[in-house]
Amino acid sequence: MPKRSGFIIIITIAFVVFLTAASGCTTGTENKNDDGMYSQTFSSTITLPEQHYRQDGTCYWVSDIMITNNGLKDEKNVVVRCSLKEADTGTVSDTETKYYELFPAGENKGFTVELDGDCGKNYGVGVNIKTEDK
Repeated sequence: MPKRSGFIIIITIAFVVFLTAASGCTTGTENKNDDGMYSQTFSSTITLPEQHYRQDGTCYWVSDIMITNNGLKDEKNVVVRCSLKEADTGTVSDTETKYYELFPAGENKGFTVELDGDCGKNYGVGVNIKTEDK
């Protein structure tokens, strides 16, 4: 019986480690209605947005974003669109866009977004990454 208990403990610990490593991380999704070409060479890591209060009583949400160019070539005219989305309805409350004229292969770009939203709601951040011809 002790061997079985040890196995269950190891499985439980592995599961907790997996959940801890995966919590707050998500990858961007595509929005097919936008102009431009979505690049399959990028990946993103996004922390869960944290609610903050302004002095006037309104709220904004802060999230850290990390974008990686996993491709073998430099990408030009990269547009990263970060949207604060209500978890229940998918409604977008605010959007912030970052532009990179050149995004070298293998490089990471990290930044923090502050997006306006309603106090007390459950939000997530979605990220779309695309290249545009200019």
